[in-house]
Amino acid sequence: MLKVSQATIPLAAQILCRGFVDDPMLSFIFLETENKLDALAAFFQVFLADTVRRGEVLIAPDEKGAIAWYPSDVKVFDDRFEEVMAELAEVAITFGGLAAAERLEQIGKQGEKFEPKQVHCEVLWIALIPEARGKGIGRDLLSPVVNYADEQQVGCYLVSSTPRNISFYQRQGFRQISSIPTDSTLTLTRMWRDAVQVSK
Repeated sequence: MLKVSQATIPLAAQILCRGFVDDPMLSFIFLETENKLDALAAFFQVFLADTVRRGEVLIAPDEKGAIAWYPSDVKVFDDRFEEVMAELAEVAITFGGLAAAERLEQIGKQGEKFEPKQVHCEVLWIALIPEARGKGIGRDLLSPVVNYADEQQVGCYLVSSTPRNISFYQRQGFRQISSIPTDSTLTLTRMWRDAVQVSK
């Protein structure tokens, strides 16, 4: 696994772009604009700059996938995240107009409203390039996160924006806890994994 630094954020962003190009939530925000890949690249670079600073971003071998996550001592929705959302709104306006920024704000507000109150680590983004799916790489990307959660004895939280991924997360020990109300065309599923007791 390659740990991403500020210098390698563009590489991680490109991997996430390829993995999320057909993602329902990002399609909801940006629709099917001609320059969607450019929009996603700019979008992910803003997010990853914060995750590298406050959490961790890892790239799978051969650049087949990437994960961005925050440890349990990070409060995701803090003042810094408000700055991130403001930068993301600028990206949305640039590539999708004011309506895209409004859709982004809707998702952000709902995400904050439904953020778990208990201490937890959080997977913000995880994606594989299309040709790498179904080969165990996603499990390998998640392993450092769930190992951390078990060592710290904290829960792990994520939001799945793609129904096809729910069974994968369930195999990694996550369970569905609720949906996040959004537009009728989009379903976001909150998922939680309890810490497993680590044997000494």
